[in-house]
Amino acid sequence: MKSATVPLNCEAPDFTLPRADGSARSLGELRGERVVLLFYRGHWCGSCRAQLEEVRRSALLFADAGARVLAISSESPERAQAAIIEHGLTFEVLCDESLTAIDRYGVRHTDEPDGRRIARPSIFLIDQAGVVRFAHVGENANDRPTVAHVLLAIEA
Repeated sequence: MKSATVPLNCEAPDFTLPRADGSARSLGELRGERVVLLFYRGHWCGSCRAQLEEVRRSALLFADAGARVLAISSESPERAQAAIIEHGLTFEVLCDESLTAIDRYGVRHTDEPDGRRIARPSIFLIDQAGVVRFAHVGENANDRPTVAHVLLAIEA
């Protein structure tokens, strides 16, 4: 599935969101770095927890590839902080309770059966110039690329 609003090879939409610790992170601050935006449904989602743990275990591989990971969900800073502690996450977790970035990237799960305001599991790779070079928007909770697939996209 493609993003409803962000085509490949275009400038990545900027945003500023709170981190789990309450401080703010702007995507624009990271210009000059490769960034992997990992949108996830929420810490309550088993597939999301597995993906976050896989990314945590692969942190050195992302660092070696010169990419910074930003994980984004619509959960509160308190829930995000709990996920960081529970899973020992070493990458930034951003909180998009207002769905600002989720909507800018066109990944809101509009037909979520329980009516939750969440993102589809999605990954965007943004290059040093701020251009989207890879995108995967999941059709369901289990539709997400592996870390190996994302690392190949970074190398390409």
